[in-house]
Amino acid sequence: MRERYAPYLVGEKVNYFESALHRETAAKMEPGDYLHELREGAGWTLRKVGEAVGVAEQRVHDWETGYRAISKDRAKRLGEVFGVSPAVFI
Repeated sequence: MRERYAPYLVGEKVNYFESALHRETAAKMEPGDYLHELREGAGWTLRKVGEAVGVAEQRVHDWETGYRAISKDRAKRLGEVFGVSPAVFI
């Protein structure tokens, strides 16, 4: 999976919004879908994202599946972690 995103990596962060994947799927993606793609593109586990944001890995899973909404505070932190606008997570 990481090879798929290699052209869009900037250090440990994914320049997701310049990828063909983003252009192809942006119209039908939910916030959890963005999180899932960014996480996998960076090669991160649910646990690593949870640790970076300050939540349990189950909460990250709940966000990705749409079971729980992402709060504005957590969206801001996710934006910082992945180097994207927090708006994609709301």
